[in-house]
Amino acid sequence: MTFMKPTWLAGVQCYGPYQETVPGAWKTVLDWLDSGAHYEMPDRGFGLMHSDPRIVAPEQLHYQAGVEVTPQWKPAESSPVSRMEFRGGTYTILRLNGPYSALGEFISNYRDTWVPRLGLCLDSARPALAIYHSNIRKVAPEDQVADVCLPVTADAAK
Repeated sequence: MTFMKPTWLAGVQCYGPYQETVPGAWKTVLDWLDSGAHYEMPDRGFGLMHSDPRIVAPEQLHYQAGVEVTPQWKPAESSPVSRMEFRGGTYTILRLNGPYSALGEFISNYRDTWVPRLGLCLDSARPALAIYHSNIRKVAPEDQVADVCLPVTADAAK
């Protein structure tokens, strides 16, 4: 387990099926970065999944896509991105080496198989997180790298 520090993000949030909203959210963020409106190109992106698709209707799934900014950063009035906070906390992390299109299945397997084996429980009050280390516009799918971070607590039943 790892404690992840709170982090300020510049990004967008959306609601709807993850397979539709995730690409749209990242297009907005990447277009904003490509426009030169951000002072520097970040090393990684954050994808926050606030809803569990096993229990939340597809149209109500909540997703945020963003990049790290300084605590003092404020968006321009006409900016397509807004300031958001990732609150951090205790997470278990597993790296995906390969296409980002495999994230959904990877997260499900990690959540359903590995988290219980580790004697942990998911903390549904905090978002699951994918930290993207590869720019999808520059890195081939087979070379993409992401850390899947699941919010956890100790399993009190053990």
